[in-house]
Amino acid sequence: AAALRSSVPGFSLRGVTTVRRPAGSALLIQYQATSPPEQVTGKTVRLAVERSIPSNTALFIVADDSTVAEPLCDLYLRVMPSIGDKARSLTGSKGPYSNGRAKALLGWQPVHSWRRD
Repeated sequence: AAALRSSVPGFSLRGVTTVRRPAGSALLIQYQATSPPEQVTGKTVRLAVERSIPSNTALFIVADDSTVAEPLCDLYLRVMPSIGDKARSLTGSKGPYSNGRAKALLGWQPVHSWRRD
C-alpha cells in the first residue's frame, strides 16, 4: 500500500483481503483514487478501484530510470567486468529492475524522476 500511496493521486486504502480464485489465492486491494484531470474541463473524479493479484506475486515498485547519469551497460562493465554482456540491454537511462508488473497489475505509475524533478 505504501507504493500505491506515494504514486496514486488521492490514494485512500479501503481494504486488503485474501480471496480464492480458480488459479489459487490472491490479494484483493480496494482503494479510492483521484482521476487525472479531464483534458478539456480540467475536472477530476474520485475512483473506486479494485485490483487482485496472486498472493505470491513479487513486484518492483521502482522508478522507470536509473539513479546514475551514465547508461548502466557502460557503468556495470567498468565496475564489474565479470558481468560481461548481461547488462547490454540497460541502455540510455533504463534501470536495472522492471516495474512493468506493478504497472500492469496495480495500474501503478512512478511519479518522480531525478532527471525531470
